[in-house]
Formats: sequence, structure tokens, C-alpha cells
Amino acid sequence: MRLLSFLFSLAKVLAKQFGRGDNAFIFDFEKKRNVAATFYYVLNVDSIAQDAAKKFLNDLASTAAGHDYMVNKTNMVPAFNSVTLVPATPLSKAVLEHNQAKKAYAWWQNDMPSGFGMETLGPVYELFAKGEITKEQFVTQITSLIEGLK
Repeated sequence: MRLLSFLFSLAKVLAKQFGRGDNAFIFDFEKKRNVAATFYYVLNVDSIAQDAAKKFLNDLASTAAGHDYMVNKTNMVPAFNSVTLVPATPLSKAVLEHNQAKKAYAWWQNDMPSGFGMETLGPVYELFAKGEITKEQFVTQITSLIEGLK
């Protein structure tokens, strides 16, 4: 429980740094859940199949067949407002319902500058995991690194 409390405190610092405000992290996991895309579609700029890939992604997002594929064939939770289908699997359905009811927190790890997580914060996490710094030192160092992004 202490770790969870610490992570929430750290998340508040991140939220404030990235302009989300303190109210962005009033966590109540009985009412809200963290929700985010587990993957991203990327097109290779040098691919000879670029037009086909673009058509696939467009069809996925904008056609009934694409919606059916996303929701019914792969049990994805649609990220597009145009998709009105509801997943049949309990987890996907619950995630969609929470998201639509505005009971979801977003993951913001992708908003950090490139390399900030592993190259900047990672070594401090490692020191803490090895017991080489105290919890207070950990919080101070992490806070300082995040505030240094200004």
C-alpha cells in the first residue's frame, strides 16, 4: 500500500509537470481504471505496401467490416467514436463501459521526452531497488528530474 501511495504522489508530480493539474490524479480505483491503447499502428515510410496499409487502417476505423473485425473478431476495445459495437468478452466490455462513462485514467508514459523513462528515471529506480538510496532520496531525485523538464 505504501508503494501505491508513493506512485500516486509521483503521478501527481508528473501530472502537474505535463499540465494536467493536481485534480488529474484523484485516484479512486473503485470508480476509475487506467485505460490506454496497448499498441499503435505504424506505417513504414519505405514500404511498397503503404497504400494498402493506409486503406486497411482507414477501413478498420471507418467501415462496418472494420468495426466487426476490431470488436467481434479480435475483441479489441475500439478507440474510435464511430464504432458503436460493444465487445462480447467481459473484460473488453467492462473497459469500454468505463471509458465511455468517463471512468478511465489515461496512461501518460508516452508524453515523456524520448529516453526520459529508461535513461533518466531508470537509474534512480535501480538505486532504490538495490537499497542504495532511501525512499525519501528516491522521491527527491525523481521529483527533481521531473521538475527539471520545465
